[in-house]
Amino acid sequence: MLDEADRLRQQFFRLRESQSVQGEPRYAGGVWEPPVDVFESDESWTVLVALPGVPPDRMHYRLDGDCLDIVAERTIPQGCADGAIRRKEIPHGRFVRRLRFRTPPQEIIRAAMHDGCLLIALRKPNR
Repeated sequence: MLDEADRLRQQFFRLRESQSVQGEPRYAGGVWEPPVDVFESDESWTVLVALPGVPPDRMHYRLDGDCLDIVAERTIPQGCADGAIRRKEIPHGRFVRRLRFRTPPQEIIRAAMHDGCLLIALRKPNR
């Protein structure tokens, strides 16, 4: 069961090389990348980003042409790392996630945290 849990954890929080978006420095080494779901309707896209443990003041998002950039940082809560780490599976640190759309979104309609996930609605351009 532990092997299966580890496989699922690795699938859920992939590590990747860092990337850079305009105005953000590139970080050396691997960084974590949260899973993202994108839903589409006739009028909008809805992006759901799994960010459990990331406070709203440590996340930023913006439209940049045909891309939605999401930058956030998860830190280890105070008091958790005071002793020896026996097991560390939850990824921490900073990430930059860039989602590219075939057609540039017109604007961000709304953004909110919901059950540990960032939910962003993007208006599609008028047809």
